[in-house]
Amino acid sequence: EAQVRESFSAKWSQIPTFGFDRPQIRSFYDDWFRRKLGISSREAFEAYFMGKKLVLDAGTGLGTKVETVCHLNPSAQVIGIDISESAHQAHINTRQYGNAHIVQGDLMRPPFREGMFDLIVSDGVLHHNTRNTQEAFLALIPLLAEGGEIAIHVYRRMGVIREFCDDFLRAYTSQLSVEECWRFSQVMTRI
Repeated sequence: EAQVRESFSAKWSQIPTFGFDRPQIRSFYDDWFRRKLGISSREAFEAYFMGKKLVLDAGTGLGTKVETVCHLNPSAQVIGIDISESAHQAHINTRQYGNAHIVQGDLMRPPFREGMFDLIVSDGVLHHNTRNTQEAFLALIPLLAEGGEIAIHVYRRMGVIREFCDDFLRAYTSQLSVEECWRFSQVMTRI
């Protein structure tokens, strides 16, 4: 838990407005989010969120999904939770929306009452940001209101080449300090 908090705090502190500072990146992420939800058109994506009153983004990072939902449905209350220090930046990134709320907290012990959310989303979080993916998922289920929906994106394995590269790079970078890892990542990005 401490390692996840530290590594994601460091990651998001290096790129605190990623997805907010360039419209083309934001458009890409919104379309990716829409496709992950299985929604075919932008119009249907907007309509989907209009019916929601209270939404939780579990593992919000910088708050991009909070901002998306707030923008699409100004009457919904949207809460983002993250264990890392990115919660502070997510608050800054979404503060122009009166219906955005950011909480720094643990998904394994969520600070919310049971049955309160119409929709819970968690994209790319549960499989690598928690001790146990199944336990994290089960910790979120009681938070759903009757008839509520949960949309979770997890993956077990990537393609063979991606897995090999990830395993190789992870073995190397996990031995580096945060600063060394960031410099290495910048070099790899250029490559």
